[in-house]
Amino acid sequence: MGYVLKFCGWYPSRIDSLSGDFVQRHAIAISKHIKTVVLFAQKDPGLKGNKVEQVVFNNGNLYEYIYYYPKKSWLDKLWSQYYYLRILKSFLPFLIKAHGKPDFVHVNIVWRAILWALYVNWKFKWPFVITENSTEYQVNAFENIRKKSSWRKLITRKAFEKCELFIPVSKQLGETLNELYGSVPYKVVPNAVDTNLFYYYNPEGNRPGIPRLLHISTLGYQKNIEGILKVLLRLSKTSLPFEVIMVGPELEMVKNFLDKNEILKKCVTITGPLTYKNVASLMQTADCLFLFSRYENLPCVILEAHCCGLPVITTDVGGIPEIITSENGLMLPSEDKEALFIALINMVEGKLHFDRQAIANKAKQLYNYDTVGAMYFEIYKKQFPFISKHDPAYKDVIVL
Repeated sequence: MGYVLKFCGWYPSRIDSLSGDFVQRHAIAISKHIKTVVLFAQKDPGLKGNKVEQVVFNNGNLYEYIYYYPKKSWLDKLWSQYYYLRILKSFLPFLIKAHGKPDFVHVNIVWRAILWALYVNWKFKWPFVITENSTEYQVNAFENIRKKSSWRKLITRKAFEKCELFIPVSKQLGETLNELYGSVPYKVVPNAVDTNLFYYYNPEGNRPGIPRLLHISTLGYQKNIEGILKVLLRLSKTSLPFEVIMVGPELEMVKNFLDKNEILKKCVTITGPLTYKNVASLMQTADCLFLFSRYENLPCVILEAHCCGLPVITTDVGGIPEIITSENGLMLPSEDKEALFIALINMVEGKLHFDRQAIANKAKQLYNYDTVGAMYFEIYKKQFPFISKHDPAYKDVIVL
């Protein structure tokens, strides 16, 4: 009975429910076509001593094994790497007893997870493929692979040399990895969207009385939040009616900027983190999503917005040009505050027009779980012809 074993560098946990959520969505999508077992380890500062705690989730064809290990004040990074390998080694006999040997391994987010993949590749000859979502490979990324330690760079290079196939979320990321590590064969599969939450809902009668501009991000350097605030301040001085909802952490820098500019503070609401349901509701009633990123791969938030029929104003960085057209949004040069100001002015004044139903229909077809999962499964079958589709009726699995 075939299955794919996923090693993840990021994954939702009780420590951070949002970190790696796009990895989990891929796992859900894949599990619709083949049994999927996820293994993830997360540092938990609340654990004492050398205790390792296991949490198991099972939903249909998806099995998630989350391990929590304690933080050590001394040699913490070295300790983490040790625990990663230790957890895997102790887990493998139970894994094989419960599920048999995997057909292959799928690594999501290279760093840390690749240590496991390289180990089982060496020990058991299990082949592996890689999906990467980290922006650290982008040339102008603040956290940049080119500035990491020689050890980190060596392991990363070895990962792409040994993998059977690279499955990036955008063509641009695939080409970037080829520039870094030579000829790495790749096939693109986009991020997935839960279209049961993110869908078109006719906003007529549900919109606020004034134009609503929506921004969703970490509000940090990558997202160029300082550039956004300067543009919004200028927009607030035009006397045009509008409101801005920013979904993200309430950073001190943002709070201080708003406190110093009362005219803008009246227009801006910072929500803090929200549930996906609440984010979807905002998308369904907003006039546009706008981003001003310095670098990206393929932001899930753009795909989610499109599934809601929401047009997107964004910068032409990373894989974004592969999905933004004149029919679903507007692309701007990175760092061009004048271009962002003009675009937002045109949106507020009602000069930009989009067929929201058409945007949603196309996006739903491209990014829903069934479509993305089928793309992965077709790649799997071509790369590993010996795999068998997991029978959803199979119930004789031992849950650890």
